[in-house]
Amino acid sequence: MALQRIVRDALDAPDAPAVVLCPHAALADAFLTSLRELLPAPALPRVTTLANWAAGQPLDGRVVPDIERLALVFGALRERRWFEHQDHWILAREALGLVDEMTRWGFVMPHDPAAFTVRLNEAYAGRQSGLFQLEARFVHELWWVLHQDPHELSPAMAYQQQLASLAVQPHRGTCYLVAAGVLTPAEEACLVAIGTQARLVRFGQAEPGREGDPCTPLLRAAWREPVTQALESRAQDLREHHAESPLEGRLALLGVRSIEDEAALCAGQVQAWQEHGRERVAVVAQDRVSARRLRALLERRGVPVRDESGWTFSTTAVSTVVMRWLEWVRTDGYYRPLQDLLHSPYLCADWPRERRDLAVAVLSAHLERGNRVSGLDALAASIRQKTDTDDPGWTAARELLERLLESARLFRRSAQPFAAWLEALWQGLQRCGIDTGLMDDTAGRQLLEILQQLTRDASATTGLFTLTEWVRALELQFETASFREDSPAQAVCMTQLSMTRLRGFDAVWILGADADHLPFIPPPAYFGDAVRLALGLPTRETLLAACREDLTELVSRAQEVRVSWRCDIDGERNAPAPLLQRLDLLHQRAWGWSLMSEHSQPMAVPDSVSPPVRPMPVLAPQQVPQRISASGYNRLLACPYQYFAAAVLGLGEAEAIRETVDKRDYGELVHAILYRFHRAVPQVSALGREGAVVRLLAETKAAFDDLHVPDGELMAWRLRWEARLGSYVDWMLAREAEGWRWSSGEQPGERLLGAHTPGQILLKGKLDRTDRRPVEGAGELAILDYKLKSYSARMVRDLRDGEDVQLAVYTLLAAVPVAQAAYLLLDEELPRLVASPDPDGIAAAVAARLTGLVADMRSGVPLPAHGQPDDCDRCEFGGLCRRAHWEEGA
Repeated sequence: MALQRIVRDALDAPDAPAVVLCPHAALADAFLTSLRELLPAPALPRVTTLANWAAGQPLDGRVVPDIERLALVFGALRERRWFEHQDHWILAREALGLVDEMTRWGFVMPHDPAAFTVRLNEAYAGRQSGLFQLEARFVHELWWVLHQDPHELSPAMAYQQQLASLAVQPHRGTCYLVAAGVLTPAEEACLVAIGTQARLVRFGQAEPGREGDPCTPLLRAAWREPVTQALESRAQDLREHHAESPLEGRLALLGVRSIEDEAALCAGQVQAWQEHGRERVAVVAQDRVSARRLRALLERRGVPVRDESGWTFSTTAVSTVVMRWLEWVRTDGYYRPLQDLLHSPYLCADWPRERRDLAVAVLSAHLERGNRVSGLDALAASIRQKTDTDDPGWTAARELLERLLESARLFRRSAQPFAAWLEALWQGLQRCGIDTGLMDDTAGRQLLEILQQLTRDASATTGLFTLTEWVRALELQFETASFREDSPAQAVCMTQLSMTRLRGFDAVWILGADADHLPFIPPPAYFGDAVRLALGLPTRETLLAACREDLTELVSRAQEVRVSWRCDIDGERNAPAPLLQRLDLLHQRAWGWSLMSEHSQPMAVPDSVSPPVRPMPVLAPQQVPQRISASGYNRLLACPYQYFAAAVLGLGEAEAIRETVDKRDYGELVHAILYRFHRAVPQVSALGREGAVVRLLAETKAAFDDLHVPDGELMAWRLRWEARLGSYVDWMLAREAEGWRWSSGEQPGERLLGAHTPGQILLKGKLDRTDRRPVEGAGELAILDYKLKSYSARMVRDLRDGEDVQLAVYTLLAAVPVAQAAYLLLDEELPRLVASPDPDGIAAAVAARLTGLVADMRSGVPLPAHGQPDDCDRCEFGGLCRRAHWEEGA
């Protein structure tokens, strides 16, 4: 209707000036495209938005950048010591939003705070509270902090000033206002003033929807407010006018089980629409998490997407590298951001890729081996000590770390002005070669432009900020800035519901239409709806009404619409939006069937794929391992498939930096302490009890101090061990009284079993400790293995039956008769020996079984998964074995 009227007027009076005002730029572009198809160039009106039209007017004053205003509010919060335990940057942003909203809607703040409080109190019907009083005082003071100088303008104040200036300009011809929605008082006043000079034509409807469309009456009946007719009466009226539902085949409401299902269903339907010639396809993204997953699927399938909303920079890799680098500096070299940083392709992008990858590999390995959790200076010192090698990897790693440390030194300052921190950021990006990587990336170039603009905007910012405060402010800037990429015109349009007004799409999918997202109305940071109504601000009902209108318009103008939501979140039922429930209830009453259905996207499985079965791999002769350790032998007995995954496939847990100390780490520490102690003191009785305890305590302190783990539990483990030092020394004195002496510790050994037979295998291991005792001109050998566990009958049984092969393997490695093979339990109140009943006899049986198993592997006997449930619970290969799946199918 609007397009036809404008075209007719332009053809009737081609020389008359005309302006068409649209509610948003996307509609303005679409409207102009349609007009170009219908009108010659000289007759084309100007098509724009009211904001863009007003932006051409001069200003009396300076528009204060947002970062400067944020810093001003942040400083006021800090100075007044308000909300000390909350994020001041978030509070400042929310306060700016409220003040700007009040400005846009024409609120005039009284100078007297009491008058403002009284006005708010009227909205609360006389009910006051401490929180209410604090909110009122907070908003009043911040308003005047931001309005100290009438020539220092916020964007909202500048817009109002430009509207007022536009209103007094001379106007001729016709001004067309298309689907304007709700106007602010300043916008309405400007248009009324324009209408006194030029002809003002407003295109709007008493009710939303498209006249003549059969769906429109149904949508209006479902969503009209206020409700004036009972549900059954409305349903009967609809049924009398339409024997069949006008929404059949046109609108479907789909509940899905997961984000993956929702994205897969939508991606498949979008492709189908395109294959059937639907050129104008839109996705209305109410849930941005689902939208990201959908976009990834579409791009994988080669479907281009044009996102009108853009993506916040905080979700892009280019902002991640900057923030991880700053987090590493701010946390004194904490390893997690450093690991992320090292794996970013933007770091040292000015180096050849091969050199960079080599440096990253060497530095990562160094961090893991040294368990470098944090500490810039300690990290620098540790890698500078590696001067004994000219290896290219170490050379590159040292240079990479030096570049990082050089950039980190730029931030070793106290509080600085905002602009000073930004200058350090620019220098740091250059020194680390990150700027080169950003320049080679579309999103990176936009990020650099944001930083350049922020640098200009922050030049007049007052106040000093700590590094932590500044980093948090920069993070919020990335959360509010949007990245937009170029995309072809025929791409799928991903947009917001409010930007679909009057735009005709062939097919639409509304994504994430649950009660939390349709509409998405975040709770107001300050004041409830009663106060907002008193201040003349939009309320929740205003936003709901806009959503109802936009939905009615969208569905009425599209040929086919699909609406989806996740019906299950973390095991809890998740309801669709109330608007959808209202529509479906009315539809059921009118035609007896529901628009809603639940769908899951089945995984595409080829017919040739068999159901999961118990894995039983068979090794080729060359795959059979040539060597085995005690732990490997235990794996082989516990579950042959577990052994296959670890020894043959080479899988397993990668070495990682430890932030906490668990019992395994505790055990390694105790092993190291006892080895160092006994190597220094082979005969404890020579020192005496007190001297031995003091020396053992010193070794304990040195070992725990060397562990680079900032864990609060570390002291608990240390105290646990220190409480047992006296009893251990007492046990040693008693053992020495029996004639035993410590002989060696941490002794590696190996032995070839089954030589020149199919069962040949090299046995390898490390003996925790060997003791010797002279007897009748010869000597006895004892093998002890430290265990940080308590006594159990199962331990004794497994040793007797040969199911625990560790002591037997150590006995074999000794290669001489063993008088005693035992576990020394150190986690008891008193140390306790659990000995093998027949060390040499059990060792011989264990050796024979091992060579037999190796021969079986070489002859093609499979390695089945048959672990006990408790072993499976601890197994790291559960995802590979999939025991639960093949047991279900058995």
